[in-house]
Amino acid sequence: MSWQAALVWGQVPAKREKVRWLNFYGPRDTIPGVSYYQVLEPGSLPTNFFAGKAVFVGEAPMITYQGAKGFDNHPTPHTRWTGQQLAGVELQATAFLNLIRREWLEELSALAELGWATLVGVFRWRSDASRHSVQ
Repeated sequence: MSWQAALVWGQVPAKREKVRWLNFYGPRDTIPGVSYYQVLEPGSLPTNFFAGKAVFVGEAPMITYQGAKGFDNHPTPHTRWTGQQLAGVELQATAFLNLIRREWLEELSALAELGWATLVGVFRWRSDASRHSVQ
């Protein structure tokens, strides 16, 4: 869905088959949203609130006395630290923003991964060596 939205927006990247990883901008509610009641309530939003914006409609988790409940929730890298999952609508909005802003993540080549692992290993070794040196 996000690819089609980016296509309509006129910002679809080349090479659709290219592997892209989602770049999450933050935990749940990082991308602002409004509730249906705000949209339907006259005067609760400025008249031009949606002008120039892509609008994704979906269900966000409801807050109940038992906590956030929802049926279309997905874990993200932030879930490990916050415990919060991302609503499907925010996941689609994130994918859309990644596409139109060209901010997706890509896997490093094998050579680049080897270089980073070597570099981190050298710095780690030097750090350990300096900590354990006799003075």
